Amino acid sequence: MQGTYYIGMGKKPDVLLATIERLSLTNRDSADHSFQNGNRKLQDSLRIITVFGVADILQQHSSKTHLTEAKKLEHDPKYQTGEPVEPNHVHDGIIISPDTYRENRIPPGQSRTRKWPVLQWGPIPEVPVEEWTFEVTGLVERPLSFTWSQYRALPRVKVFSDFHCVTKWSRLGNIWEGVAVSEFVARAGVKPEAKFVIAMGNDDGWTTNMPLADFLQSDVLLADMHDGEPINFEHGGPVRLVVPQLYAWKSAKWCRSLTFLDHDQPGLWEQQGYHNHGDPWLEERFGSDQLPPGWNEEEALSI
Repeated sequence: MQGTYYIGMGKKPDVLLATIERLSLTNRDSADHSFQNGNRKLQDSLRIITVFGVADILQQHSSKTHLTEAKKLEHDPKYQTGEPVEPNHVHDGIIISPDTYRENRIPPGQSRTRKWPVLQWGPIPEVPVEEWTFEVTGLVERPLSFTWSQYRALPRVKVFSDFHCVTKWSRLGNIWEGVAVSEFVARAGVKPEAKFVIAMGNDDGWTTNMPLADFLQSDVLLADMHDGEPINFEHGGPVRLVVPQLYAWKSAKWCRSLTFLDHDQPGLWEQQGYHNHGDPWLEERFGSDQLPPGWNEEEALSI
């Protein structure tokens, strides 16, 4: 009756868990873990307040948490449970984005999401693979064009990276699969005078720009797979650019071409007020103090 007595008083397990947190525990997970694994300080404290049925409440809380996680996973197969994967647990042969080695992998102003949010500006283009094409143009020795089957025949890589959206969410521990951009650079013979690259999407000519130095990082790729599944149209499929060390809008969805230039050429969002570079660790969100059109702070924080 101890557990039912406490709950019957109209209290919630969270109230007692908050009390337990004040016993120098860092969070609810550690409270649950410490109780199950015989933390002496916690057990001594529990003897003082056993009238509230602490053990029963913690057990109920743990069961409800696991049930909630299972329900979320059922409705969203991309929902992440547990702690994010650490780079030292990644299989051999996978390229590891250097930012995943940071002690704190969440950049300033960001918060972790376990979901896989869908954000876009305008209608979602749905280009079937049999109609999909990709081009490499600009300052190159050999302009290139690929059909889907030609693209899929190229050497493939996998990249482990975190992913930071300018709207303040970060999804940690993603596995991308596709073709490293260095493969296209080598095949096209990018000229020495090229200093910038423009990625264009199939969404009404949407573009984004970046310095060639950022583009040529080893973790940048054209991806058609995410966490073992084909990238769907909502998330930029069949192929999207992935540039893990910059804000996610630089990872152009529905990518249809790369153009190499000797000068910078701001893309659509950059022209609308987003930062020209977009380093999440420097919080390079906006180009000025004036917020871009359509920016919604409350909506950003709700994700």
